[in-house]
Amino acid sequence: MTPPIAHSRLEIRAPGSGPPTRAAGRLALPQVRSVAAYKIMATIDEELGQIERDIRTLKIEFEQYFGGGRSRPPTDTQWRLETNLKRYGDRSGELSSGQRFRYSNLASTYAKYQDMWRKKLIQKESGTTQHHYGAAAKAIEGERQRKAAEDAMRTRIAAEAAVKAAGRSSKKVGAYLAARKKKKKL
Repeated sequence: MTPPIAHSRLEIRAPGSGPPTRAAGRLALPQVRSVAAYKIMATIDEELGQIERDIRTLKIEFEQYFGGGRSRPPTDTQWRLETNLKRYGDRSGELSSGQRFRYSNLASTYAKYQDMWRKKLIQKESGTTQHHYGAAAKAIEGERQRKAAEDAMRTRIAAEAAVKAAGRSSKKVGAYLAARKKKKKL
């Protein structure tokens, strides 16, 4: 059983260091908050750090899924991360400029990974795989294609020469037969 929260320890916060107050245009009173309640709530920087860790975790889980180590895509981690990102997208007025910059970097990183994962999922579901060749493999493949093109050219030239030779010989045979017929008639 957890001990009750001691309400005797209070913390006085300066104006502007907590969430925005409704006292616009007039002097806001300091906010009073218990230390125990403050320790339970995570700060914005801690939650942005958690978003960053979730992005790394999600990246690893997707790599495991695409590598065959997981049977299903990590949709639960993805859903949790998207929820946190949307929550901070809606609360951008409460963030400092540094926090907004960090949030926008995290959001763009996640968007980049999400697009990459979407494309890989489409490839996996359709059954197509993309082969990536290194520089040496590309050179070997290029050499094979060049040799195949040269062999095809030699074969075509030889076939054309055979057709020409056959045409000449058929002309000679035709001329010979015509000459024989003439001799027989004479």
